[in-house]
Amino acid sequence: MIAAYHRLARRDRTRPYRWWRPGVEITVAGLLFVVLQAVWVVPFLLINGVEQPGGIAEGNPTSMLFGYGAIALTIPAAFVAAWASGRDVRVLWSIERRFRWRFFLPALAAFAAPSLLALAVGVLAFGAPPARLDAVFFSCVVITLLVLPLQCLAEELLFRGSLVQCVGAWAPSPWVAYLVPVPLFVFGHTGGGGQLVTVTIFALLAALLVHRTGGLELALALHIVNNANVSYANFSGIADLDSSRAFLPIAGLLGAFLLAVLASVVVGAKVAPMPTFDAHLRHLPHTTGDLLFQSAANPAHGGVPVVAPWFAQTLGPQMHGWANQLPWVRTAQSDGTTAELTNDHLRLTYTVCTEPDISFHLRVDNLDDVPRRIQLALHPYWAVDAAGARVTGLEGAPYFDKIAGATSTLESPIVFGEEVDRVVGTTAQCSLSDAHRTLTFTTHGTDHVVVWNPGPEVCAHDESLGTDDWARFVCVEPALLGENRDGVVLAPGESAEIGLDVHVTAPTQP
Repeated sequence: MIAAYHRLARRDRTRPYRWWRPGVEITVAGLLFVVLQAVWVVPFLLINGVEQPGGIAEGNPTSMLFGYGAIALTIPAAFVAAWASGRDVRVLWSIERRFRWRFFLPALAAFAAPSLLALAVGVLAFGAPPARLDAVFFSCVVITLLVLPLQCLAEELLFRGSLVQCVGAWAPSPWVAYLVPVPLFVFGHTGGGGQLVTVTIFALLAALLVHRTGGLELALALHIVNNANVSYANFSGIADLDSSRAFLPIAGLLGAFLLAVLASVVVGAKVAPMPTFDAHLRHLPHTTGDLLFQSAANPAHGGVPVVAPWFAQTLGPQMHGWANQLPWVRTAQSDGTTAELTNDHLRLTYTVCTEPDISFHLRVDNLDDVPRRIQLALHPYWAVDAAGARVTGLEGAPYFDKIAGATSTLESPIVFGEEVDRVVGTTAQCSLSDAHRTLTFTTHGTDHVVVWNPGPEVCAHDESLGTDDWARFVCVEPALLGENRDGVVLAPGESAEIGLDVHVTAPTQP
C-alpha cells in the first residue's frame, strides 16, 4: 500500500498548509507557463520570421523546435509554483520525493517496444518511409529524441503533478483530483475529434498510472512514446498513406496503451487514504481502563500531545512548537497509527503501537541545507489518582524545578498535592503508580523526563482546566531537550528519534 500522490500537498510542506495556498500555486504555475513560453516564442519569431504561430507542423524542423521548445521551457513552472506555495517541490516527482529511474526506464522500454516492432515490420514489409532521408528528416529525428521528451515532462509536471496535487489538497477523492485537470489537458491540444478522443484516453490512462504508482515516471514514459509515435508517423509521411502501412503506428500505440493498463495492475499498488488530522492521541483503551486523561474543560489538556520542534518556548514563540497545531497525514495500521508532517524543512514521523505492547516513537529529519536546533517530547496525560500517586525510579537524578527556578537532586519519589513541574536529567526507567495500577516507562533516545501536575491552586484559577482536573492525571513526559535544555543540533540530513515503551500492571488481588 502506497501513499496517495494527489494528497501530498497536505503532507510535505516547508510552510504550514492553508486553504488558499493551492490557489496560489495554480496561479503562479499558470502565469509562468505563459511567461516562459513567451520568453521562447518572441525571440524565435523575431529570428526565424514566422508570421503566425499555430500548431506544430511535423516534418518542419523549425516548427517542431518552435512548438516543442516553447513547452519544454516551462519545466521550472511547476517547481517554482510549488515552492511559492510552501511545498516540498520534490514530491512533484513521486511519493518517494525523487524521480524513480527504476520505474521510468523499464516502462519506457516496454511501452516503446510495440512501436519499435511496428517500425521494423514497416521497413521489412514496405521499405524506407515515404519521406526523403535527408537533413530535414534527420533534423526531425533529433528534435523528437532530444526536445520532445522535455515537452512531455513539462506537461506531466503541470497537468499530472502540480494541478493534481493542488486539487487533491482541497478534495480527498482521487476521482476529483485526477479528473479536474483532464479537460484542461485535452483542450490544450489542437486537432480534430479523433485526436481529442485519443488525447482524452491518454490523459485518463496517464492519471491512472500516476495514481497507482505514486509518481510521474510511467505516465511520462507513455507520454514520450505516444508523442514520438505520432511525430514520426507524420514527418516520415507514413500517416498520409492510404495503404495498410498507415495503421502500423496506430497498432504500436494501441500496444503501448494496453501495456500501460497492464502496468497499472502489475506495477501499481493499492493507495492508502491520507486523512489529515492532528497527531494528538486522545484515548488509549486498556483492560484496566483508559490510560489517558481528557479534560472536559479543554480538549488540549489530555491525551498525548506531540511536542516539537521545541519544548515550552525555548526555541520559538509557540508553546511546545507547531507540531500539535498543524494537520498531519495519518495512516491507520493493524497494530497502531503512523502520522507524518513536513514543515519548515523538518519532517516529523510519529508512530503509536498498541499491540502487542504500547509504544510511541517520534522522529525528526532535518531536510534543510543548514544545521537545525531542535527538541522533541511527548506530553502524555496519564489517568491516575494524583492525590495518591507517586513517581519512582528517578531518585538520585538532577532536576530543574521550573516553579522554584532552581536545580537540585531528587532524594525521594515525587508525590502530588501541589503544583509540580520538574525537568529531570535522566534516562532511567521510572514508574507512575496509584492504588489502581502501575505504569512503567522505558525511554529511548531521550535525555530528560518531565513530571508535571498543576495542583489544586493552579486549577482553581486556570480557566483551561477544570477545578478538580489536577486530581485525575499526572504527566510523565519523555523528552530530548539537549544539554542545559537548549536543544540538540541536527546537521543537514541528520535525524533524531525518541521512544517510549509503556508496561501496565494492576495490583494483585488478595
